[in-house]
Amino acid sequence: MGPIAAYWPVIALIVSLLTGHEAAGQSRLVRSLSGPSGKVVGSDFVLDESRSRFVYPQDRSLTVYFEWEWAPGDHVLVASWRRPDGRVASVSPDVKIQSASTRLTAYWVFEVVPTLPSGTWTVEVRIDGQPAGSHAFELAGLEGEKFTLDRVSKTFAASMVRVHKLDATGREIDVNSGFVIGPNAVAGSFGDIDGADGLDLEFADGRRVKSTSVLAFSRLDDWAIIGADTASVPPMPRGDSTKVPIGGRLALFDVQNDARVVAPVDVGAVTAVGGYAPRIFLSPAPSPEAFGGPVIDEQGTVVGIVGGSFTPGVRITGLYRMARDTIMSSTVAGTATALSAVPASWPPPGKTLADLKAANAMTPVVSPMAEIHGGGLSTVVPKDILARPNNVSEVSAAHDPAISAYLYVAKVAKLSKGVVMARLVDAANVVRTESPSKKVSLQTAEQQLVFTFPPRGMAPGYYRIDVYWDEHVVWRAYFKVKE
Repeated sequence: MGPIAAYWPVIALIVSLLTGHEAAGQSRLVRSLSGPSGKVVGSDFVLDESRSRFVYPQDRSLTVYFEWEWAPGDHVLVASWRRPDGRVASVSPDVKIQSASTRLTAYWVFEVVPTLPSGTWTVEVRIDGQPAGSHAFELAGLEGEKFTLDRVSKTFAASMVRVHKLDATGREIDVNSGFVIGPNAVAGSFGDIDGADGLDLEFADGRRVKSTSVLAFSRLDDWAIIGADTASVPPMPRGDSTKVPIGGRLALFDVQNDARVVAPVDVGAVTAVGGYAPRIFLSPAPSPEAFGGPVIDEQGTVVGIVGGSFTPGVRITGLYRMARDTIMSSTVAGTATALSAVPASWPPPGKTLADLKAANAMTPVVSPMAEIHGGGLSTVVPKDILARPNNVSEVSAAHDPAISAYLYVAKVAKLSKGVVMARLVDAANVVRTESPSKKVSLQTAEQQLVFTFPPRGMAPGYYRIDVYWDEHVVWRAYFKVKE
């Protein structure tokens, strides 16, 4: 893939106003400073370090601080950010403040993204429409209009995370991708956490952190924010997913032969299917291990999270894949959830994986059985076991009288009997109905188990059928109900 064309993004601005109680003379700018970060101490803002040169990607943001002597009263502050060529890149919203003193201070946080031009930038402030001073700073290490796959790799590889899902015994049941989206926050798909009792986060430098913290999530929109110690790992910058063009080219971190590689993908569509947040349809489809990773746009910012499943729980774990390929009849599309569905912040304290399980937000984990030789979904299942049904993935609520899950089972080892039943569950993980339980005695000859549900009256959308053996989910399939 060649260079990715780019244009400057809207710059994120954050403003905070502080007032003191010192006497002062005429209205004037007392001082302006810049630094990589700072904090409010009492009624003052203190920069952690004062400098005017910032190098990307070591510096992902910078803070500019102003202090004035100004007449008390009601004031409106506006900051304009000028590029090295003098053009205005962004203007902050009006900030209104009522000051009772003659000391007025303010600071703005400037987010640095890789497609901004290098050079000397200037922030100009107006108070009540009058010029109130400016501050210049230098940005370096940026490529302006060029963003290549090599640049994606060098810039963002350090912010990638491998998310190892653990069961209650600490055994690994799956591996997905994630990325640092903020301080002590790792973004991924809902599949990164679904069904897990614990998480083992592996950072690019080899550091591993255990976590059960979920800061925010959406089951239906397939995203999650995991709480974990991200140390000094820089977060990836957020982009504007509403500007992703159909036919455009994006980039993502795929996994091939257990190695993480940067891959180009084309945008086939950006659309919102009823009840879901917008999805970005990608071609070619990434590997399952890439789910949870970032989709990076032409500006070098994150616009989506790989996954975007319409059927939560569809992610097949590595443990399950090793059992038998034919057990689960489902497909995973090459989609991503648009980042517009993910909030830019989330209130503390968040939840734990155990909280999500207790609230029925998690999909039950499938425990594979060697005794299940295959199965599927059909609208008609012949009684003759030798007459194999025609599999379907969609049914009509108005015209199809039934949807049936069928399984072929036979005795393999010591297991000889059990109690089986099936549940029809919607995408929100709500059980809509279930079959009666029945006792089954396994034989060496193959038997057929059938569980039938009428789709009439079901709202359009995605559903699944879970088959239980002695209270454990042993098989699962998904289908779509059409009007």
